[in-house]
Amino acid sequence: MLRPFTLHEPESVDSVLPLLSRYGDNGRILAGGTELLLAMKQGILGYDHLINIKHIPGLDEIDYDDKKGQLAVGPLVTHRALETSDLIKRKFPLIADMERHVANIRIRNAGTVGGNLCWADPHSDVATLLLAYRSRVKVVGSDGERVIELDDFLIDYYETALKEDEMLTEIHIPDSPPESCGAYLRLKLAERPTVGVAVILTFGPGDETITDANITLGCVNPTPMRAREAEEITRGKGIDEVLATVDSIGAVAAKESSPTDDIHASEWYKREMIRVMVKRTIQEAYRRRTGQKKAAE
Repeated sequence: MLRPFTLHEPESVDSVLPLLSRYGDNGRILAGGTELLLAMKQGILGYDHLINIKHIPGLDEIDYDDKKGQLAVGPLVTHRALETSDLIKRKFPLIADMERHVANIRIRNAGTVGGNLCWADPHSDVATLLLAYRSRVKVVGSDGERVIELDDFLIDYYETALKEDEMLTEIHIPDSPPESCGAYLRLKLAERPTVGVAVILTFGPGDETITDANITLGCVNPTPMRAREAEEITRGKGIDEVLATVDSIGAVAAKESSPTDDIHASEWYKREMIRVMVKRTIQEAYRRRTGQKKAAE
């Protein structure tokens, strides 16, 4: 049962900031509430003040800037909105595909992308994939605006770089270069994913050499992580060489991770799944590239 609290309903971002400063650790922003309200009902968390931002105009918008080649997602955009958006399906189909597998339809209709990132659950499909896109978040506080790399925003289990008087106002997702392909695969043993792997490969113009590689691992560390050593040994190689050595790339990624035994799986099992899933995700990314090229011919 929820204990009594005061609900504040500001109508602008500027009205939120003083409330955050005033109530500090005794207040929390309410967006979709799918995680927060459940934790409060279970007595895991308790706040005397919830700041409902659902009535603030503009926080539920999705916009693409052609000049910047960047997608801007408001913090109140729901998982379902990303899943069904024609813009996302056209420009970022990998995101729409990932969102189809988040939780269930009820959660996707209510849960927000901004709330998901600010909750900082290590078992986040969204954070794992957006990290592969090298996304950033814009936050606003009493000291003004700042833009933070998602890699730096997610600090630890359920902890972000947000200061006490700051709120997330926008998520920036750069478009991938034209000669890119990607995939996101997840292993789900229970309600939340046990392992998630995102891969985005960029090829040189007119050839099959990989000029850049983003490989991210989710659900195995306190936060989603980039497998930087695995990325490094993938860059500069032709796709045939990468596919021939994909087992070793997966093994390097598994070695980089720091999983622990928990209710989701053992450390050994998670490492094995990382190794296998990095291999399969690279293969799937290239399969999609091949399919796209055939479809265009």
